[in-house]
Amino acid sequence: MKNRRGPYVPVAGVVLTALTLSSCATQSASELAEQRSGRVSNTTATSSAPSQVPQTSSTAANRVPRETTAAASKAPAPSAKCGYQAVDSTVAESQMPDEKDLQTSGTTPMTLNLGGKPVQINLDARRAPCAVTSTLMLATQEFYNGTQCHKLSTSNPYYLQCGDPTGTGTGDAGYSFPAESGKKGTFKAGTVAMAPSNQNRNGSQFFIIWKDSQMKGTYTVIGSVAPESMPVITRIGKQGTQPKSKKPAADTSISVVTMG
Repeated sequence: MKNRRGPYVPVAGVVLTALTLSSCATQSASELAEQRSGRVSNTTATSSAPSQVPQTSSTAANRVPRETTAAASKAPAPSAKCGYQAVDSTVAESQMPDEKDLQTSGTTPMTLNLGGKPVQINLDARRAPCAVTSTLMLATQEFYNGTQCHKLSTSNPYYLQCGDPTGTGTGDAGYSFPAESGKKGTFKAGTVAMAPSNQNRNGSQFFIIWKDSQMKGTYTVIGSVAPESMPVITRIGKQGTQPKSKKPAADTSISVVTMG
């Protein structure tokens, strides 16, 4: 599989500042497209998947889901801590995370309305402050609203990949940042991790492990699915994919994301 990477585990801590999202479940596709214009990468690179999950340049053949994006010719310099950097010339610094708001501790619940069912993901800032801060910012900006979890792996590693506004595995938020330290080996069901590009940089894509898996690469874990939400993820995995496709057979549309 050629897309981005995956998994991690959250730690309890100080609850982060509550963020409120206005529902855009009823927005038209054209309105969502307009909101995302200038944030989606225009390049189409390929990344590897979990059973062949690549991580570092030496393991490029074994990465999890995601697509590579080319750096913009006039991209702003990366920040000192997280290295957020535009990969699309239309993306302004104001559209990237502000490191003044970097979350470094605590667990924040984020709920996806996935196929009409609530799926709570507990994001652990202590484990991956840069990735979690970015994910929270995108969620509060309604970036994930109206998107699809576009890829399902039904063989080890078992994962559902989300976070691409184009639904092709090549889209992103228009910026990326270096992958933080992660883990490899056994990933328990419910683990949520970033799906990096072949350049070992994270963006907006992430994946959810729906069945215990063995990962050959190293992935930045940003949290885990709440136990009460796992039946929804497991059901999607067991329904498999569409004929001759990696797309899930089940409805995996994300209508809205809320905090809590």
